Amino acid sequence: MTKLHAILTGVRSDSHTWNLVFMELWLQEQGLRVTNLGSCVPAEEVIAACQQSRPDLLVVSSVNGHGGIEGRELIRALRRARALDRVQTVIGGKLATRPERENALVEVLLAAGFDRVLIGGDALARFRDWIKERKSNHAHGRSGPSARSFRRGLRRASQGSSADCAITFPDRQ
Repeated sequence: MTKLHAILTGVRSDSHTWNLVFMELWLQEQGLRVTNLGSCVPAEEVIAACQQSRPDLLVVSSVNGHGGIEGRELIRALRRARALDRVQTVIGGKLATRPERENALVEVLLAAGFDRVLIGGDALARFRDWIKERKSNHAHGRSGPSARSFRRGLRRASQGSSADCAITFPDRQ
């Protein structure tokens, strides 16, 4: 059986790499095969890498506080590439320069096309559970819904409470 494949990237203006190294090692510990594109990656390069390798998961990490803006631009470009419809997408880290703006970005980023938005204290545990579910589906030959139909379900669920849709990471200093 093949491992799930994740592409990991930063947003185009974020030159931090420690977060990417951490996430690469953490994802590998979860049993995923990881391609780390690095920091300051333009959306076009992320899309080209996804089109070439057809990953199961795209993980976007931000530390500089621009993940909310640049992540939204990235996911919109990715979702326009219809051949990438089944790629599940996750964004996390420091998504805004002001902490009070991060919670508002959860719904914005989900609506833009991300499948999970990771901010706050329990994010890694919840992300781990989500990965376990993906791996179980993969092992049993169930690919699950396309990312687009999955997001439609999330939008319906989020009309009541965003708590059902968001994973949270602690604030980064």
